[in-house]
Amino acid sequence: MKKVILLLLFSLAFGQWIDTIIRLRDSTYPSFLCYSSRNNKVYCVLANDSILVLDGLTNEVITSFWSGVVYHLCYNSRDNKVYGAKPLEGVLIIDPVTDSILKTLPVGRHISSLYYNSYNNKLYCAVWSDSIVAIIDGTTDSILRRVQVGAGPRAFCYNHRNNKVYCANYESGNISVIDGSTNMLINTIPAGNGATALCYNSVNNKVYCANYEDSSITVINGTTDSVIHTIHIDFPPEVLTYNFRRNKIYSGCFFWGCRYGGVVIDGNSDSVIIRFPQMYGILSSYYNWINDKVYLGPFVIDGVTDSVITYLPYEPIQLVWDSLQNKTYGTFCNIYGVSLIMIIRDSILPAIEEKSTSQIIRSSVLKTKENLFDITGRKIERQHLRRGVYFLKKKEYIQKVILIK
Repeated sequence: MKKVILLLLFSLAFGQWIDTIIRLRDSTYPSFLCYSSRNNKVYCVLANDSILVLDGLTNEVITSFWSGVVYHLCYNSRDNKVYGAKPLEGVLIIDPVTDSILKTLPVGRHISSLYYNSYNNKLYCAVWSDSIVAIIDGTTDSILRRVQVGAGPRAFCYNHRNNKVYCANYESGNISVIDGSTNMLINTIPAGNGATALCYNSVNNKVYCANYEDSSITVINGTTDSVIHTIHIDFPPEVLTYNFRRNKIYSGCFFWGCRYGGVVIDGNSDSVIIRFPQMYGILSSYYNWINDKVYLGPFVIDGVTDSVITYLPYEPIQLVWDSLQNKTYGTFCNIYGVSLIMIIRDSILPAIEEKSTSQIIRSSVLKTKENLFDITGRKIERQHLRRGVYFLKKKEYIQKVILIK
């Protein structure tokens, strides 16, 4: 199967950023990605109803397997499972050790988003056509509750301070709030038309909702769930990403022709501090907190100065970060059938030195005030610590640690 799918594997020196480009057979159309940190593998959905598996160390294709049509992927870091959204069937559950399908869990038709909450070990599945969120136990893979939400549920974020999950409902233009413990709907918040993306400001305990059809961003108090105010921007926002080290929010748009296609928002004042002219092609984004850089579609932005460092040679459909090796994977395809996966290694000097050696420690030796982050960049409270790989942030450096109980 590897020879059928993989046509060309080569390396480039694109401003010292592109590590490898994997050229796939034309018209395989790679799209959704996820990274399995425990197995150091990257999973990529292809249009031929299969999933491609890459080795995170060598970037080589390990295997591919038939999956049927899959729209989204996400990773359960506690129980080591990969989930895929099958729009007409349910949630596909994959064992990343053997790369075999364990089962398909029926939840409803037209699944528009998947979100894994590592704090509560639950998977949240947005079922667009039924206007529900199915909450799935991460260990047993059983449905805990089906929560009726607004029309067109599309995106999630988690407020760890108040243990609440927020769901943006595109068609009804509001946000459903779900209690992380009881799985009950506790609030519905008005947003704007086309609520399409969410992010959580952990410094100020605020939630941001991108309203695609209104070209605006709604700001919500994370304690009271009340709307603080609305930020009007000059484009239909496609994504939201939070830089927790600098307390800034980034948003961008896909369409070409907007006067401004990207903004930076101050997390304290909720005011726009930077407007990027003529940005476009933004479908995915994330924050690399090791090197303090924001990937806003094909634009790589310095997290301190907010200057654009480089522009990637292809506009990624989706981005996923391998924080263990500090590599970024991006999928690309076009109307001519060109299909590839970019592997980007940030070789520019990082804002904080990353120690190359790992340390094996027990949780009992950690100091109370030491900051630990999981592989997604979320700060982990001591009561939530479990065995696994974390990043210990010191003043001078960041070190990868392997925690044993």
